[in-house]
Amino acid sequence: MVDDVLYAAHVIAGARYGQATTCGSNIDYGSESSASRAAAMKTHEGAEVLEGYPCAFCRGWHIGRKMSEDELAESVLLAEWFQARHSDVFTWLAGGNDQGEVPELG
Repeated sequence: MVDDVLYAAHVIAGARYGQATTCGSNIDYGSESSASRAAAMKTHEGAEVLEGYPCAFCRGWHIGRKMSEDELAESVLLAEWFQARHSDVFTWLAGGNDQGEVPELG
C-alpha cells in the first residue's frame, strides 16, 4: 500500500499531465490492489513497466507507465511541501477528503 506522500505525489503528477492522459478512457480498477495486479500482469505480457496509480480526477485507480525517478522525485518534493505548509491541501491530495474539490490555498 502506498503511503500518503507517495499517493499525493501520484495525484500531483496526474494533475500535471491532465485529465485526458491520466483518467480519460482509462479503466478504473477500483482499488490499489486490483490496479497493482493488473499492472503486474500487463507488465509481464509486454515490454513496458506499468504501475497502478491513484487518479487525481475520478479518485479511482488506473494503470500506466511507471514514473521515472526524476518525475517521482519532483512529485514527492511537491507533496512534502504541501504536507508541511498546507495540510488541508495535502489531506485532499492524499485521498482524505471525499468532497472532490481542492481546498483554497490561503
